[in-house]
Amino acid sequence: MTDKPLMWIAYDLTISDNQKNREQFNGDAPAWGESLDDHLAKQGIPVPEVGDRLNLRMGVRTVESRRLEQPERDDNGDRVTGWYWTIFVH
Repeated sequence: MTDKPLMWIAYDLTISDNQKNREQFNGDAPAWGESLDDHLAKQGIPVPEVGDRLNLRMGVRTVESRRLEQPERDDNGDRVTGWYWTIFVH
């Protein structure tokens, strides 16, 4: 077992550009053009609770809701992600 918090991805659905409306934390690799330094700086961040205020790349946002996502699988049924949280902000 690891002490690392689960990966979580914050989404602001009011932003239509899907390259700018999300930010990943605790991932295994940089995402969406993120630099290695930014990726490393966002490790070990606990999953936020509803009502928490976050200072994200897209600005200061409030957590509206969250849901735990099952691991994603490829066409062969092999797991390609672990469990992770989807966080909706506004």
